[in-house]
Amino acid sequence: GDNFDEAYAFATSYAKENNLSFIHPFEDEFVMAGQGTLMLEMLDEISDLDMIIAPVGGGGLISGIASAAKQINPNIKIIGVGAKGAPAMYESFHAKKIKNAKSVRTIADGIAVRNANPINFNIILECVDDFIQVDDEEIANAVLFLLEKHKIIVEGAG
Repeated sequence: GDNFDEAYAFATSYAKENNLSFIHPFEDEFVMAGQGTLMLEMLDEISDLDMIIAPVGGGGLISGIASAAKQINPNIKIIGVGAKGAPAMYESFHAKKIKNAKSVRTIADGIAVRNANPINFNIILECVDDFIQVDDEEIANAVLFLLEKHKIIVEGAG
């Protein structure tokens, strides 16, 4: 699909038709717990870590990281970064209530989520300290910077 919602609809339909299990990429407590283990690895590498900046689409990654971080060190600052073209979780965070986007349009297709889900929203509201947005030009510049200066190939959602 052109966005998460279309891909999700196809994947769930395909799984049902073929009697397969579907594991949600961000609305699953085990997926979030697994993503929270990143925090343990980060703290192994940088014991005095004081801030995490994480991309946000559906919120599974930041929910896992933030909940683990705050349990280990409540003083760690967690900053979410969303694409302006996929504003659901950003707007929900700042409004302190669920706000779904009418549409999504961003080059960061890995975080192009139209609907903020309540499970992740509540964790984000509780554990994330701030949430900012970047536009597609900023995303493209960051991808180019990492490629040119550090020889790292990344996608826009990271």
